[in-house]
Amino acid sequence: MAAANLTVTISGDASGLIGAVGEAQASLAALESSASALAGLDGTSIAFAVTAEDNATEVVSAAQSAISSMNGLEASATITAIDNTAAGVASAQASINSVQGKTVTITVNYRTTGSLPFFAKGTSDAPEGLAMVNDEKGVSDPRELIYHDGKYMLFSGRDVILPLSRGDRVYTAEQTKKILAGIPRYAKGMRNEKFESEKTEFTHLLKSGNVPIPTQIEWWQEAMERYARDSEVVAECNEEIFSLTRKLAENLNDLSKIYVSDRAYLNDFEGWGDTAIAAFDRVRDRNYEDLQSGLITWEEYTETLSDIGSQMYEERVKQSERWLKQESKYNKLSCEDYIAGLERMKTYTIQYYEHGIISYKEFSKNMQELSNAIADKENEIHDAVYEKWLSDAENWMDLRDTYDDWEDYGDSHVKFYERCIERIGELYEAGHISWQKYMDETMNYSMELYKAQIEEVDELLETQAEYISNKKAEFADEEKALKESWEVSDRSTDISELKYLIDIYKNSVTEKGKNKYKDLQEELTELQREERLYKLQKSNNEVIAALEEDYKAMESDKKQTLLTIRDCGIDINALIGGIRLETSGIQYLMTNLASKIINAINSKSTYSDNRSFNISAADDSALKHFTKQLEETIARGRYY
Repeated sequence: MAAANLTVTISGDASGLIGAVGEAQASLAALESSASALAGLDGTSIAFAVTAEDNATEVVSAAQSAISSMNGLEASATITAIDNTAAGVASAQASINSVQGKTVTITVNYRTTGSLPFFAKGTSDAPEGLAMVNDEKGVSDPRELIYHDGKYMLFSGRDVILPLSRGDRVYTAEQTKKILAGIPRYAKGMRNEKFESEKTEFTHLLKSGNVPIPTQIEWWQEAMERYARDSEVVAECNEEIFSLTRKLAENLNDLSKIYVSDRAYLNDFEGWGDTAIAAFDRVRDRNYEDLQSGLITWEEYTETLSDIGSQMYEERVKQSERWLKQESKYNKLSCEDYIAGLERMKTYTIQYYEHGIISYKEFSKNMQELSNAIADKENEIHDAVYEKWLSDAENWMDLRDTYDDWEDYGDSHVKFYERCIERIGELYEAGHISWQKYMDETMNYSMELYKAQIEEVDELLETQAEYISNKKAEFADEEKALKESWEVSDRSTDISELKYLIDIYKNSVTEKGKNKYKDLQEELTELQREERLYKLQKSNNEVIAALEEDYKAMESDKKQTLLTIRDCGIDINALIGGIRLETSGIQYLMTNLASKIINAINSKSTYSDNRSFNISAADDSALKHFTKQLEETIARGRYY
């Protein structure tokens, strides 16, 4: 006999599936024991494709989900699911899972003779072995109900081949149709009036008072236990428990946000016996449990951790920035300590990133900002060093220029600018100024040095020119003095000769003698006048020379005089105002007196003058003129 392939398709609900699976697993043994029934199929290959539809697993999974949703809560619940369509769900679960959604092919090679029995007319005592059911012709629904080992089985399709046990009962298509029509159906569920009444009361309680979420969850768990046999109620309870558990998780996350935000803002985790990382770990662990239990999605999990982590970090940064600002404004925080604070911010930024509290984007952005802030503060330090040196240098130059005492300190403009150029190089080497600043300042000080060197040369030339001029004046004075000595000697001789001749002609009686006598007297008078004028000029020149020497001395010592007057607290105006003069030579006397006073001040000695002078109204202008001149001299000395 030629080989043939026979396919048996079994389709049904969980009750039929359990029996069908058991029968499928025992099919080989049944076929081997049915040699007589299979005699006509010698060498035939028969393939069984078993398609299992699991109507019980959904209920079990829903119950399992409800159990998982309670993870982490103190409340406990026992969920019992009863499958009204079949017994032994637990024992059959492994077999169901093994074939769920799959096509199982069983290939049997056997030798047989004869043909398959047909049961279009039904039977109450089927023989053991393969048989064909659902084979009635001319009906729209050929399904034939089979009673096997205390269970009813129903298969879809026409001409279905399957193994039967001895004594199985097969109903006709007409009988099957009547039986199915009398079975109650619950596709739309069954209204549970008692449950609905309890739910209405509970809803009223929720609207009229504040019922904690754990209490609400407990009510739904208890309801699910009471109505465990009502799949519709169980499903609704599971949905409410799931929704409330999610809401509870959201509330816990909101509380966590407030807690970590407050602790980070105040930076007082230690005061609460906690740390930022430990607090974040608790939030992450709790949300991971919710993720594992299916309470939240992966997107919700990552979004929650990102929000809490970012908020925690941002509040910590704000607290650090407030502290730095406070310390800088009121406690004069140094730039070095400010940088140390920024470094601490970088440290905890790295810790937060490594622990997953902040993202890489937040980490890289804030690390760059902190590095920039540190660089700015380091530049402030460098600028402060440069500005301090520059201020000191400028003050030094102003002081020496004001008091004109460069030589007293063994210094000069040339030496000053040489030191500036050297110091600018040191500041650049130490990183306190940039290359451009170094070049600009070096160029500026080099030009000032060049000007100072020119001024020194000019001063040397001026000194030499002054020396030559003084020598010329000295030589001219010597020549003048010599000429004057000659003139004095000549006048003295001429006067002596004239006196001698006058003595000769004074007794002349002749007209010529008398005229000669008169001429001699006139010449003598002229010479005597010249002599008197010479002596007066000499006396006046001596006075002027003395005054000039006093002025030079005052001018030379004015810096020291002003410093002494300042240090001694002398009121120069009051000093001068107390001088009373009573002579027509007031200008000279006042100048001489002031000179002696100032010389006494310079030498830190004492000058006493017990004279009392009365100044007439005519002399008042001279005193005012002198006072003004002396005040101007002192004022000029103050700004030189």
